[in-house]
Amino acid sequence: EGAISCKPCIAGSFCPEGASAAQVCLAGSYSEATNLTSTSECTPCPVGHACGAGSTAPSPCSAGTYTNETGQATCEPCAAGTYQRESGAMGCEVCDGGYYCLEGASAPLPCPEGRRSNLSLVLRSEEDCIVCSVGSFCPTGSAEESMCAPGTYSNETEAGSCKKCPGGTYQDEEGAI
Repeated sequence: EGAISCKPCIAGSFCPEGASAAQVCLAGSYSEATNLTSTSECTPCPVGHACGAGSTAPSPCSAGTYTNETGQATCEPCAAGTYQRESGAMGCEVCDGGYYCLEGASAPLPCPEGRRSNLSLVLRSEEDCIVCSVGSFCPTGSAEESMCAPGTYSNETEAGSCKKCPGGTYQDEEGAI
């Protein structure tokens, strides 16, 4: 009230004619420039980035999240079964064999010892990893189970390795239980 001049409109906002206060650029847009006069002069947020209301610069999506459209206010987490290592991503990668990916994963996690994946399945949690059967073993991150070699055996499920035959015994077959 009673001013003798007007203040410049700040970055991240616009000031229409006769404005008594700066209006922030809407969520999904940003502005590094000053003195904008309408919301249409705010720049849509680019793909792979998010812009909250009043943003002066786009923020890259963090690892495990993405945007695949312009003008987004927030980044979406990668769906379970997918992951994204990089920031500023436009999509997510399918989880690798021998691994599972939780929602929002920035890296695949290996199936634990004694469990494996199935190369034709997309695993969304550790519970999706398949229990290895007797006569075989599965080290951490296995995509397939391996049969126990002659001289070894596995008489239980979820084995991470095979047991050696004790002294005085032998096993001449593969996959012994």
